[in-house]
Amino acid sequence: MLHGNYERPSRTTPVDEFRLDDLCSSLDGEPQWYVPATSFHQGDLRHLKHLQPVRVEMVPEPGNPYDPWAVALDIGGRRVGYMSSGSARYWHDVVAALNSQGLAVTMPGTVDHGWEERTEHVGVFTRDPDFDDLYDLAVLAGLREEHQAVVSRLTHDERVQMAGECWDEYSKSLRRTLHDLSEHAPSLRWGPKKAGSLRDRLPVWHYAFVRKDVLEHRRRRAALRAVRRTLRAEIRRRERAAKDAARHAADQLRSQQRDEARRLAESGRSLASISTSLGVSTSVVSSRLREAGVPPRDPARVNDQAAAERVARALEAARLQERGLSRQEIGAALDCGPDSVKQLLADGRFYANPSGQPERLALAQRCAALAIDGLDKSGVLGELGVAGGSALRAWRDAQALPKLAKL
Repeated sequence: MLHGNYERPSRTTPVDEFRLDDLCSSLDGEPQWYVPATSFHQGDLRHLKHLQPVRVEMVPEPGNPYDPWAVALDIGGRRVGYMSSGSARYWHDVVAALNSQGLAVTMPGTVDHGWEERTEHVGVFTRDPDFDDLYDLAVLAGLREEHQAVVSRLTHDERVQMAGECWDEYSKSLRRTLHDLSEHAPSLRWGPKKAGSLRDRLPVWHYAFVRKDVLEHRRRRAALRAVRRTLRAEIRRRERAAKDAARHAADQLRSQQRDEARRLAESGRSLASISTSLGVSTSVVSSRLREAGVPPRDPARVNDQAAAERVARALEAARLQERGLSRQEIGAALDCGPDSVKQLLADGRFYANPSGQPERLALAQRCAALAIDGLDKSGVLGELGVAGGSALRAWRDAQALPKLAKL
């Protein structure tokens, strides 16, 4: 990582020194890289003392007959060695671009005489910045901007092809297209179109920039996938929490209904009454009572109790009317609506004096006789031969007759 925040250097006159160790954090520490080819430049090194610190300048040699990407190393204007060919391919364009802006690129080094000063061979140690720093320097020198000027002129399909093949050999058409656009990146060193190997046709920084973009794109996609996985996991967690909360609430409600149903049942309330109190169906009440371990009621006893309750409510309605209460006031007292009050009053008048309504009494007695003969409710109602409402009333009256006899 480069030290500080630096913008691209501008051309300066005269030549200024561009000290890599002032910018590159990877150059912190002692020099560790032994400069190659110092054996050919001993005459320019012998005047230097053992362990003497020196400034080593990088000097591109585009006309070098052995390596067009060669980068020589000078100390005090004297040639002392070369960078290795693998490193020089990356450094050449960076240093040349900085040189074109009037900057001499230097890095720290140390003279080495071996084990003692009288050693025959004199060498130089330096420290090569890591690739991250080198990449930042290439961007600083303007190489990436020129590279983008080339890539921006490619079609979408060509850019997709380039990203997919940047690790291997490009197609001939893509190489030809890139060469045709090379004028937009003059600071990058382009090889001849018909060079023998891919390595010699296109700038090494072209591949570095493309691969960096591909890897960054993959990193962003991986990060996005990780975020999506996290979001999906969080959504599933919240859904499970919501289901657990709903299940817990349902269990609590079920428990409350069970306890209340048992309490009301033990107090003698009917299923219909419990159903009204809990706001659930009679089947739900039966289920909650079973869960509470309350034994089912004898149907005959239940019907008998219901009949007693109807008789009591009807007689109470009639009594309230005799006291001068209106139907509305009776409904408020018995907690029922106008239609129920009307039926209760009619039943109350009959229950108070059954013989006063002989036809209704006869129908109730016939209904009771049919039930004694073994017919069920539907059979009894069918045998009566009267309208449905009258038949149901006769069935209720038949159940109420035993209660009336006890009054």
